[in-house]
Amino acid sequence: MTINRTFSTFHIAGFTYWEGVDVFNELKIGTQLFFATEPDNIHDPNAVAIYFYSSKLEKNTKLGYIPRDKNKEISQFLNCGYKNIFEILINRIVNEEHPEKQISVTVRIKLNEN
Repeated sequence: MTINRTFSTFHIAGFTYWEGVDVFNELKIGTQLFFATEPDNIHDPNAVAIYFYSSKLEKNTKLGYIPRDKNKEISQFLNCGYKNIFEILINRIVNEEHPEKQISVTVRIKLNEN
């Protein structure tokens, strides 16, 4: 039996305002990204930032956020300590699109190894 592990799919919100342009050429379909909650974010208490580790820059680079209409459940899981149940992968890159629509990602639930 095949299990659908997809939890959510969306474009990265705020890509225009963060460091995505600095690492755009490093990003590829299948690239793994990671989350960090921002409970003190003044615009959204459920904010979840999306990061990429750039080997060229040798640092974590903020790409943007999970869109506000998709972040509440993921934020709750992460804030309750479930930091390793999701994986986030780039599923689409379109150079010609507006920067807010250039990168699409899929959030999947990791399989339980037990």
